[in-house]
Amino acid sequence: MRYASGNIDDLNRIKQQMTMEAITQGTAEHIMHHVMINFILNGEMRFMQFDFTRESADTKNVFLFVEDYTVPQQQMMLLLEKKLVL
Repeated sequence: MRYASGNIDDLNRIKQQMTMEAITQGTAEHIMHHVMINFILNGEMRFMQFDFTRESADTKNVFLFVEDYTVPQQQMMLLLEKKLVL
């Protein structure tokens, strides 16, 4: 993300939650690691949820799911075919 606006504490918290270490730790401790983000894209406020889930207990490979809650009619879920290898 090239541009982000908001409270610096919120931005730092999101930055920490999106690190590889936080994602692998979060998916090891829980079934899903959730990160909720509000951001501005092309002048429009967006509200999205990023969910990471581990492929299996003995691997660091995770799947990323993205849900767009900006407009309820436009909600979507994307499953990346590629695994993020951490």
